[in-house]
Amino acid sequence: MRRRRTRAGWRTTVIALLATVIVLSAAPASAAVSVITGGEVGGGSVAARLAASALRDPWSAALTARGAAPPAPSILAGPVGTPVTGVLLTAADGTTAAVQRARYSTDASPVFVANSPNPGTAVCTGAGLTLQGGAPRPSVILGNTGCTNGNGFAFTSFGGAGENTTRDALDFTFSRPVLGFGAWFADLETRTDGAGIPALLRLYDSAGVLLSEQTIAPVGSQAGCGGDIAACGNNTTRWVGFVADTATPVSRMVVIVGDNELAGGAVNVGFGFIGPSLVTDRAGIALTVAAPTGPVALGDVIAYDLALANTGTVTVTGAAVTADGPASLSCPGTDVAPGATLSCTATHTVTQEDVDAGVILRSWSATGSAWGGPVAAVPQPSTVPVVQTRALEVTMTADRATYSAAGDVVSYDIVVRNTGTVTLAPPSVSTDLAAADCAPVAALAPGAALACTAAYTVPSAGAAVANTARASTDAGAVTASSAAVVVAYVAVPPPPPVDPVDPVDPAAPSPGDPPTGQLARSGGADPTAFASIALALIAVGGVLLRIRRRTTPAGPDVNKG
Repeated sequence: MRRRRTRAGWRTTVIALLATVIVLSAAPASAAVSVITGGEVGGGSVAARLAASALRDPWSAALTARGAAPPAPSILAGPVGTPVTGVLLTAADGTTAAVQRARYSTDASPVFVANSPNPGTAVCTGAGLTLQGGAPRPSVILGNTGCTNGNGFAFTSFGGAGENTTRDALDFTFSRPVLGFGAWFADLETRTDGAGIPALLRLYDSAGVLLSEQTIAPVGSQAGCGGDIAACGNNTTRWVGFVADTATPVSRMVVIVGDNELAGGAVNVGFGFIGPSLVTDRAGIALTVAAPTGPVALGDVIAYDLALANTGTVTVTGAAVTADGPASLSCPGTDVAPGATLSCTATHTVTQEDVDAGVILRSWSATGSAWGGPVAAVPQPSTVPVVQTRALEVTMTADRATYSAAGDVVSYDIVVRNTGTVTLAPPSVSTDLAAADCAPVAALAPGAALACTAAYTVPSAGAAVANTARASTDAGAVTASSAAVVVAYVAVPPPPPVDPVDPVDPAAPSPGDPPTGQLARSGGADPTAFASIALALIAVGGVLLRIRRRTTPAGPDVNKG
């Protein structure tokens, strides 16, 4: 603020600057933070005040495009001369916006020096028709004499002890990160052609990280700026605000005044504002998942219940729920109104892979669009246990039931079967007596069998041969043994004895040959044989006669007389 202008000067300024109202610097809706500085209007006419009101329209349109209703401008309470510092307004949800006058260095990139001990004050200038420096007051919150019509007062900050060596700034802070804020600023001097000092807008997040720094450029030619000319922010009104995306909400907005003259150095140059507007809309969704408690088994069909809630104040469109694993999802719609919930379901059939894992793990996500950009819920996990059994069965058979001598070979056939529900690593197979040779397999699925063979050479005969097969897998966690297979020892009987035979003398006569020197008989029986038979018969007759005499009773002796 420098000096007042004549009414003729104001009229000229209005005509020159009204044409610039349609030349607005609004960042696209897709930008992380859209800074909207609007046009620039000077003058004291009704047209100027209407044009000043319209400076807010691009900011309002950006909010509408994001599904939000632009808030009504806030009213600054008086009375005149009341210090204005601290909380300016409190929104319906309790969010507050506060202001603090601050001092910044005069460097090309000014740095914070200190908070000013000289707060701004409430004013009612121009019978409620103007702001600081004679800048036109927007008609939407036009005042009257004494500013008693309910539209409140304007804020002004100019001068004060110690303010002649630093640049003036207004520091707006929000009790929670917000997506939009703005106000009409008056007498916000700025120049970017090198003949003055530009005003700056800085936006910070909740951690104090600078999100954006932008020069607030004058509207139109800067050739005539300087002195008390209503241009380059001097004695003019403009809208300054932002609309942020949900990923980059703003916690603090700092406006640092410039100077329309280079010689001024931007020191002892104050500015004011009116109609601060706070956007408390927010966009957000939350996801909850209800999963079966389990345990479940192979082939079971399990169901999940999913609830996607709109936790924001604007409608979410294109809502969808996804999972990081197999699931058949179904949702009844894609749009979710503020405060509403979209109920979805999902099903999954338990697979062998699930059984092998022992648990079905899923991460569920929900996304949508709101506030002109994407929104996402915090992913939610679910865990469903699966029944697992690990078991092996071993059978073994031998190719013979008996053996009879050392060196006999017993061959064995071994079958190892997975009788559990979990795919097992290839088992290690052995027998008590011999190594096992098994077919190569990558894994042993439930119900599958592994075929092996073994061979044992009996070292010595005399005892039964007993053998058992064993299998082990999963680092010894799963083991099994076969029944003992016994091969009996059976001795082979020796061959019957053979009578010895005298060696045959080729010169000896054969039986029946006649003695040497005698002629061979040409027929008839051997007389020696007949003699033997006769002697035998005589002997038998003698024996019979004795028996007869012993058994016959004695008669009268005839020799006695």
